[in-house]
Amino acid sequence: MPVLTPCQLAFSYCGDRLQSSGIIYLQGRNGALANMDVDCDGVGGVAEDGRCRYELSPDTQNVTSFRDAVAGYGKGLKDLNPYVHPYVVFGNDKGTRHRAGWHPFDPAEKGMRPLSVMAVVCSGYQVVYGVWGDTNGDDGVKPMIGEASLALATACGGKGINGDSGIDEDSILFVGFTGDEAVPGANGANWTATDFDSFEKSIEGLGNRLVERIQADKTDKVTAAASDSSNAGWGTLAVLGTLVLGFYIALGFLETD
Repeated sequence: MPVLTPCQLAFSYCGDRLQSSGIIYLQGRNGALANMDVDCDGVGGVAEDGRCRYELSPDTQNVTSFRDAVAGYGKGLKDLNPYVHPYVVFGNDKGTRHRAGWHPFDPAEKGMRPLSVMAVVCSGYQVVYGVWGDTNGDDGVKPMIGEASLALATACGGKGINGDSGIDEDSILFVGFTGDEAVPGANGANWTATDFDSFEKSIEGLGNRLVERIQADKTDKVTAAASDSSNAGWGTLAVLGTLVLGFYIALGFLETD
């Protein structure tokens, strides 16, 4: 998968900082950000409030791509819970349909690990930490761009979010981190949490450490106010802020076909 400069696809998994910072992120031409569709896959039960019911999300599956890894942690869980676990749908399955508009991409081939921590920057520069929990199946004409669990989407967009109504505004940045150190493992996250806040809090420390390894380069325009901010999370996310603001648009992109 060679690096493309400039971007030749409407949206791509960007790899210009793969070597320097160990990140892969979603972005479109000229710095465009993604929206956020809602994924209701997985096992409900705890915290279920009906916002992923069949009438709202008829294509819901009761499994995610990494259910075996979740079950293997020995915490009594069969899979991720879309109402509790803030997971991101990242990567496109190779599939078997071989559609012309389908571009397979496996983040694991570039160093990401299942259930690794991801950072999602929502509107207003709100940062939410989640995990890589699912991938795009080849059931659509083209891959879905920007998708996350109900729990994560609710953190970004509020309780009005449901399986049929996500965040339409193109204002979301999805960032994945490579390497084994990005995986909290069985005991590094509160997998048995019964609410979003408890789970997200359990991975916040790891998320902050991962973000801190992002290296600025000469094309970044990080303001002193952002760099010196004492606001927890924002100072360490100054570089991500430049991406959100569209300051860094001379990007390299991972080819996905």
